[in-house]
Amino acid sequence: MAVDVALILGYDALGEVVPAIQAAKAAALIPIVVLNRSGADYSNWLPEALILRSGNVNRDHRALVDEIRRMGRVLGGGRIRVRAILNGQDRMWLCYLDLRRAFPSAAGVPPSLIVKTSVKPNLRFLLRNTEHHVPYVLLPRRYIERPGKFPPLRSLAERSGRLIVKPVVGSGGFGVTHVENDDAFERNLGRAAKKALALQRGMFGDTVAAPFLEFACRRPVNDFVLVEAYIEGTEQSMEGFATSHGGIEYFVAQRKTRRVEEPVFRDLEYLVCNNHPNEKAIECVSSLLRVLEFANSPFHVELKGSLKHGLKPVEFNPRVGGGSIADLVASIHAVNLHELGIKAVLDKVRVDRSFVTVVVQPERSGRVRRYRGIDKVQQQTDCVFVRKLVPEGGEIDRMDREAYLVEFCVSGKTCAAAQRRANELLGWIGVEIV
Repeated sequence: MAVDVALILGYDALGEVVPAIQAAKAAALIPIVVLNRSGADYSNWLPEALILRSGNVNRDHRALVDEIRRMGRVLGGGRIRVRAILNGQDRMWLCYLDLRRAFPSAAGVPPSLIVKTSVKPNLRFLLRNTEHHVPYVLLPRRYIERPGKFPPLRSLAERSGRLIVKPVVGSGGFGVTHVENDDAFERNLGRAAKKALALQRGMFGDTVAAPFLEFACRRPVNDFVLVEAYIEGTEQSMEGFATSHGGIEYFVAQRKTRRVEEPVFRDLEYLVCNNHPNEKAIECVSSLLRVLEFANSPFHVELKGSLKHGLKPVEFNPRVGGGSIADLVASIHAVNLHELGIKAVLDKVRVDRSFVTVVVQPERSGRVRRYRGIDKVQQQTDCVFVRKLVPEGGEIDRMDREAYLVEFCVSGKTCAAAQRRANELLGWIGVEIV
């Protein structure tokens, strides 16, 4: 019998791993978290056996797929049926694409949207005949390792002046370098290209491939670095949720007012003047969404330029912005974009499910000394949530005998199965009142 699972990709402690675990449990799917070997600790939310720490992440995706399939042994010896794949990490999108190829029936962000946006030269290629065009060149690895004349690069430098060199996939600002078109151009560009390629090869194995729309085929991601015209002007960060036909909900625009570029690009200060962004910024993002046919997903778009001369996309990410951006959006719109993105994926999964909520009440008055079993209950793959409502040290008097000490929710494929499981987990929870 197949076991329904959701794969949750996480590169490190950032992103939306915990909300995705909770949402998968609520969808009656068993979460399997896929991490690199140094990934963060999520053992408070899942049994350690369901946290796959693999050296094959971003190195050998065929071997990673085999590892995932063998997880069926942990789940009672049956085969697994991957119903959904959730990801919010730039460094995991190539892994995501290969997992969607291996498990094509799984729900998730459509791979076409990832190909168009997360592989950076594809975005430039698709926008080449639009107002959003930014001149660029894909610099082959052979010209980086054995420098020589590459006419498209010289032509780009002559037309654009200042250039920027970057990895072809998201790297969190690492490996990005400005190069001036001056007497030291050839030397500085060579150094910048080697830096970007070394960064890429540190993240991805040479067998990891990506679709390059310019060539209409898949190529190893480490075959190229991206060189493009430097966009002058103020940079802005745009957040929101894309609806159909370029529609936007929960839009927030941040103007970047302070940044550092060495040793890595980092934005240090943002300004949000109000929750009614400039109409030209909204028009630009809406136009991008229409061109890319991007819908039903959060986005993080960075624009640069001026309102007079036009705005150009620096990058387009098919995810919520990092850091505290989701918190800012929630503060302005009272909406959690992480949860909206997860919901958009899991709403595509049709699984029969029932929920049972159970409460634990005090049997006597006194002071709560300690609880037992709550952490174990929280780890269970069918525990949607567990809440401790009265902390240790809290006083329970006669008037509080109806108080809830603990409340938890269990999901199951049927009402009877959920009730049986809830009764089992209730037996794990103990409370000592003195």
